[in-house]
Parts: sequence; C-alpha cells; structure tokens
Amino acid sequence: MLRFLKKFRRKNIEGGKMKKIILYALGETLLVVIGILLAVQINNWNTQRKLDQVEKTTLTRLFEDLKNDQHRYEFLEESLIRRIAYCDSALQILNSSTNRQERINLILIPIIEFFLLEPNTITYDEMINTGRLYSLSNDTLRSNIIDYYRQVNKWGTYAERNNSQIRMAMTQPELNDYWILKRRLLIDGKADPQNFPWLDQRYPVELKDIESLIYLTKKNLNQNRSSFSYLGRQCTRLTRELETLLK
Repeated sequence: MLRFLKKFRRKNIEGGKMKKIILYALGETLLVVIGILLAVQINNWNTQRKLDQVEKTTLTRLFEDLKNDQHRYEFLEESLIRRIAYCDSALQILNSSTNRQERINLILIPIIEFFLLEPNTITYDEMINTGRLYSLSNDTLRSNIIDYYRQVNKWGTYAERNNSQIRMAMTQPELNDYWILKRRLLIDGKADPQNFPWLDQRYPVELKDIESLIYLTKKNLNQNRSSFSYLGRQCTRLTRELETLLK
C-alpha cells in the first residue's frame, strides 16, 4: 500500500499534477468548513427564532396581565372617588344638622369599604422563576417591568396599611353604638330612639367619635386613591411600550 502511494505521488509530481491535487484538497477542505459554518449558523438561527417566539409569547401574556391591571385601577379609582364623596356627605350632615332623621340617614351612608390592589403577577412571577425576565433582549423594557412591579409591591403595602388603620379605628369601644344602630337599621329598617338618645342631643360625644372615624377613612381613601392612580399611569405607560414592541 505504501509502495502504491509513493508511486502515485511520484507519478503526479513528475507529471506536474501535484499543484492541481493540492488545490483540489484545499477546495474540498474549504467546502467542508463552509458546510459546517452554515450548519452552525442555521442551528443558531433556529435557536434564536425559538427564543424570540418564547419571548414574544411571554410578553404577550404580560401585556394581557397589564391590561387587566388597568381595568382594575380604573375600577378602584372610581370606587374610591364614590366613597370619598360619601364621606363628604356624612361630614356635611354632622356639621349642619341636629335632626334625628338626618342623623339616621348619616348612619346609613356606606362610608367604609376596603379595596385591595390585587395585581395579576402570574406571568411576572413565571418570568422571574424561569429566568426569562433577565434574558429579555430589550434592557430598557426589562428595567421598566422590574420597576413597575416594585412599585406595585410598595404601594400595595401602603394601601393595606391604610386599610388596617381603618379596621383598628372601627373596633374602638366608643363606636359600639354606631355599629349596633347601623346593623339594626340595615336589618330591621328602624331602631328605637330611646336606646340611642344621642341622636337628639346637640353635640353628643358619639357623633364626635363617628366624625373622627369618617375623617380617618377619608384621609386613607385619598391616600389609596393617589397610590392606585399613580400605578394606573405606570401601568398604562408600560402597556403602551409593550404594545409598540409586539407590533
């Protein structure tokens, strides 16, 4: 075999064909290298295409979550505006009337209601757990997403703190008559005035305690409204950014 190869090489060298053989070998090697590079590039394109599709699907789901948050913020703000107006009506009655029936109407005003933020964080939590958040191709978008959900956590904590303050105020012993009267009016539609003589007094302590509760409620409702309004603006901005990117 070795003798054959030596003979083949000598024959081609003598015949001046060695240059053609070398060029042919180089050409084949180049074709193999190009083929490998193309295969690697195609594989990279396919991998990137799959990653891009996963990212698009994830961001589409996040967009839907944010749209739901937007509707939630709108509902919360409208509800809080209505409750604040109820507080103003109650305070107006407190400050201007000594009429029993008007005071009873005051008791029936639905002043207190608790509104929870309840954001939709399913997609965001999944993005963190899977690492997709930190592999987003758009660095600015990633920063804005992180900042939005940090604000959600921050202002949600403040809103719950305000709700807790109102709950604590509601349990004060001084307000027992208020809650008893309210419950009887709501259940029976009436209450014996003899059991609540302060309804006819000019400046009873009971009304001052109710007034303190209303002022505290109004203050905290206003704070929650400011928080939810701010988050609504942040959510709208991020939603528009995602909508533009997905288009």
